[in-house]
Formats: sequence, structure tokens, C-alpha cells
Amino acid sequence: MRTLFENLAANHQTVVFGHANRKSNRGGTVTRQVFTTDADLPPIVRLPGMYLEFYLRFRHDLKKFRPALIFAQHELALLGTRQDAPQVLFLRDESLLYSDPSKDETRQTARKRAERAAKRRLYEKVIYGSDLLIANSEHTAKKYEQQWDIIPEVVYPFVDVSEFKVESTGNKILHVTPTMNKGIDVTLDVADRLPDKDFLVVGQEPPLSVRERIRNSPNVVYKGYVDDMRDVYRETKLLLMPSRWEEPFGRVPLESGISGIPVLCSGSGGLSEAVGDGDLIVSSNDPAAYVRAIESVLSDYEMYAKRVRRNALAKSAPNQIKKLKNIVKRRLDVEL
Repeated sequence: MRTLFENLAANHQTVVFGHANRKSNRGGTVTRQVFTTDADLPPIVRLPGMYLEFYLRFRHDLKKFRPALIFAQHELALLGTRQDAPQVLFLRDESLLYSDPSKDETRQTARKRAERAAKRRLYEKVIYGSDLLIANSEHTAKKYEQQWDIIPEVVYPFVDVSEFKVESTGNKILHVTPTMNKGIDVTLDVADRLPDKDFLVVGQEPPLSVRERIRNSPNVVYKGYVDDMRDVYRETKLLLMPSRWEEPFGRVPLESGISGIPVLCSGSGGLSEAVGDGDLIVSSNDPAAYVRAIESVLSDYEMYAKRVRRNALAKSAPNQIKKLKNIVKRRLDVEL
């Protein structure tokens, strides 16, 4: 959202409003920060207070700002649906999808059933109350189409690949986020099979069993969180994403791809769209399959590097923002 609004600020007055905003203004965009989340209050008080404060501040700002267009995401988009200005709703994950109760859940308390029903009504008002729906991948769009009988437009996330470009890369094989959902066990199995290759793991603190495996792997280094991913990409030759969960899209293939770093992935969810190259999708989580794919990519590395650079540029923020502007003009008759 920050990348989009910094682009729009060149020709429009823009305000970003929300809990997680930075306190400073950037790129011509004014930010409005909600402060309740910083208060040292019990959750039972803080959560209702947070939503109430958000609503009151949002309503107050809108009276002064009088927007011609509202961009929103998640359930707080309900506030935007009640305004005169048209609203563009970004569908970036499954947060506005609901699941029907399983047999085991049918015995849940009346309160739980009421909460589920309330959420469904809320999501319905947000979905049908918005004027334009934008999904971050064909995969995400299909999920919403199946549940809500809608057809969202598809615009990929606004990744400013120039922020991640490095002039030279290294020789390590990288894994980002060491969780089981992200397939860290597969990556470590691959590392065991390729003792002559150096592996690098970055991201949140892994589970104890994974930490122990990394400690016992002489060719694997764990660095934790990294503030600037360019420092990591400078050490990287190839990236593994053997994800098990259905990724809504996947920014990493674009971030690394701009520097010619190929990503071998499972293709789960929207990952196949992010990678954009069937030759880089490994259909099995068998470590041997990843070893074969690594050997194949390294044998013709420059060819793959050119392909991933081309893919990253095609899906980069300028092209996606241009696509969004055309859709908004066509669907809402609003010039951005």
C-alpha cells in the first residue's frame, strides 16, 4: 500500500490511515496513526477501544478530507463502504473468507456460533459494499469467486523491485522463514544431500527441533531477521521455497528475481504465478526432486537468471500500478 500511495501522491493528495502506519510522512503521503494499540491496557479493554478509536478518527478525518476514492483491505473496510466515495477493496489473503463449521464444531457454544455468524455478515457487507474488488493473484481471485460468487480483477502486489536489486550475488542457497509450512524440513533435507553447498536461512526464530537440526548441519547458517534483504541477496545464488501452505502470491520471487536469482518452489497457491516459470516449480516435496532441480538450474544458470529478471520486471510495481489505474478508470470512471 505504501508503494501505491507514494506513486499516487505525485498527482493527488493522499492520506494513509491505520494502526500500523509509520509516524513520519513519506513520498508526499500523509499518514494518520491510531494510538490505542500502543496503550498498556488489558486485551478485553484494548481491542474494543482500538476499533472504536479507529472508527471515530476515521470518520473525523473523512469529514475534512472528502476523498474521491478509498482504497481498503481487511474487515475495517466496512468503514469505507459507508462513505459516499467509491471503495476499492484489496483481497490480499483469505481474511474475508469464512469456513463452514465441521461436525466437531457444531457442538460449539452459542457465543462461538454467534461470533461465526457475525463475522460472515461483516465479511458479506465488506465484499458486496465495495465498488471494485482487486485480488493479488488468480489463485486468490478464484477462492473469492467460489465463496462469494464474484469475479475480482487481478493485480499483483506492488513490489518495488528496485529496492531489492544488488549488483552482485553470491553462491549460497537461501531459505526465507524457517517454518514447517514454508518447508524448512525439506530445505534441510536438501542441505544434507548437498554437503558441498552452503545454505543460508533467515526469518523468524524456528522451532526448537529445527534450531537443533540447523546447529547440527555444518553447511547451514541461520541469521534470524534481516532488516535489509539486499544484504542476504548479495550472498545468494539460488532460493528454495518448498511451501506447503497455499501462498496468496509470493513477493520473494520478484525481490530476488530482479538480481537474477532463481527461486525453486512448490508452486502452492499463488506461488506459480509469482515465479512465472514452470521449469522452476518442483511438483514433489521429495528432497531428491529439489536436488535434481537445483542441478538443472545450475547447469544453465545464466539462462534462468535472464528469465527471472524478465519476470520480476514484468510484475514490478510500475506495471501493476499502471494496470490498476486502467481498471479504476474503466470500472469506476476515476482518473488516477
